[in-house]
Amino acid sequence: MGRNYSANPDDYKLLEEVGYGASATVYRAIYLPVNEVVAVKCLDLDRCNSNLFEDDLCNALVRGYYATLLD
Repeated sequence: MGRNYSANPDDYKLLEEVGYGASATVYRAIYLPVNEVVAVKCLDLDRCNSNLFEDDLCNALVRGYYATLLD
């Protein structure tokens, strides 16, 4: 399995926006503890459907998806 990533926002330096959707924006970022390029999804909680958001968040936490490596 892959690396475990921190949920601490201070561990990431956001760079440029690489994508967006109805309730989130994805940024290219640096995971500072190991100087690794990752993608960070930032949710707009005001625009999230609460039930859908809770399901997605639970699935992500169970799978350990805090950050995804960019190629």
